[in-house]
Amino acid sequence: MLTRLRVQNFKCFEDSGDLQIRPLTLLVGPNSGGKSTLLQALLLLRQTIASPDPTTPLALEGEWVRLGSYPAVAFRQEWKRPLGFEFEFGARLPTFRVGRERPRQPTVEQVSVRLTFKYGLKTMRVSLEEARYAVPSVGALSIRPTARSGYARCTLTWDDQSAHYESALTRFMCLAPSLPSRKSRQGLEQEMERFLRATLLGSQTEQFFRRLFYLGPLREWPQRAYVASGQSPADVGFKGESSVDVMWVRARHKKTREPLEAHMNRWIEKFGIGQGLRLKRLGGNLYSVVLTGQKAGVDVNLADVGFGASQVLPIIVEVFHAPEDSALLIEQPEIHLHPAAQLTLGDLLVDGAGRGLTLLVETHSEHLISRVQRRIAEGAISENDVALYYVQPDLMGAQAKRIEIDRRGQLVEGTVPNGFFEEGFGETLEHARVLANR
Repeated sequence: MLTRLRVQNFKCFEDSGDLQIRPLTLLVGPNSGGKSTLLQALLLLRQTIASPDPTTPLALEGEWVRLGSYPAVAFRQEWKRPLGFEFEFGARLPTFRVGRERPRQPTVEQVSVRLTFKYGLKTMRVSLEEARYAVPSVGALSIRPTARSGYARCTLTWDDQSAHYESALTRFMCLAPSLPSRKSRQGLEQEMERFLRATLLGSQTEQFFRRLFYLGPLREWPQRAYVASGQSPADVGFKGESSVDVMWVRARHKKTREPLEAHMNRWIEKFGIGQGLRLKRLGGNLYSVVLTGQKAGVDVNLADVGFGASQVLPIIVEVFHAPEDSALLIEQPEIHLHPAAQLTLGDLLVDGAGRGLTLLVETHSEHLISRVQRRIAEGAISENDVALYYVQPDLMGAQAKRIEIDRRGQLVEGTVPNGFFEEGFGETLEHARVLANR
């Protein structure tokens, strides 16, 4: 589970500062203020993990994001600035016993990662400057590339001790450092315990990013008929294009079909777009998505109802389909939804946070936030499980300021910046002033 994020010298941020990520984290603020940049930082690292080239330290161009060159993403386009990314997540690290092959029961620990990249103007290539992984029970593992291409010097530091290794370098990870060499067994068992746990940090980081999913603001138009590929996608896709495949695969078996149907029917009814949803076979591997229990009392094809229904469907599916401990990045989930549906969307996100997911949501919906505040007051979600950030541009770089929410769901005075959803209040004052002058 993602718990902390920080970006430095990346696009509009000189330094975002430490952002505490909670199960439900909401990013609000003006357009072009930097909200999407925070999501892109994570997507960039996710894209690097997925890159087919294991020697690529940072994949700026790919399927997840297309960011161009290093100078284009450096703060103020100053290519000499090093890009810095820090994040923290919970990982299950087994406890080893030297001399035994099987590890003991894994323990959940917070892994803190700091990555620093630099750019060579002559070579026009990005390179890793340092990757640093820190775990309380292990210590700090520093990885620095050596002059020997494709290799890194690894330094494991704990208390007042340290050990050095050489390893093949994979992206920004050192997956299998060479074993430490000692002439004496004195202190070897403790070092081996730490070494074995340190070697897992790269693979744990990779697993974390493979559980990170993204749903963009522009979701696909509803189709009158869908082709079921038979594949089992990991998520609904950037535009929700795999939502029907997810439903089709889960509908094949009763064990997975019944929970999906219960979840879908519950939220379809809550959003007021029907009493339920089902897949209707048209022949071969062609299916249509049908909403049941419409007001006219007939089943209706998804393509024949309001556009908003198709836009919220991928979110409903993803919240159910994503494995526990996944991180979901969602941009503008409220697009094409009327205010009442935006309120219900807040309930859906609260439900997802309660399922063990981490939701990082960029939104412009005051209605969505109001519903989350209400649910905090009602005790449906703790104020400690919600983080609200106002992201705004600044001459010194974009700023992400946290707005505190108390246990009554109220915004804490003194933490609300100027410009936070003031438009409605300002318009009301202007309206009153116009009426007074007439």
